[in-house]
Amino acid sequence: MHGTLTSQVQEYLRPFGMFQLPQAPGQAITTKRGGTIYLDETDREFTVRIVRRDGSTVEEVRPIADPGELAIAIRSMVFKARA
Repeated sequence: MHGTLTSQVQEYLRPFGMFQLPQAPGQAITTKRGGTIYLDETDREFTVRIVRRDGSTVEEVRPIADPGELAIAIRSMVFKARA
């Protein structure tokens, strides 16, 4: 589900320059290395799923938090996943 928090997180990711943000809500974020990031939010959880170029995935479910904190966590996940 794409909501307000997802939009806010995407705006926090914009200055990092390592992501190509979607043009329409609900679309995936693309990394410069060719990985894809899917964000999903519910009332209590924020799920980040990274699909690497080779098709393998890394997924992390976090409690709802500040958009800036979530953006930093996503950036860290991308580096660890080498996506």
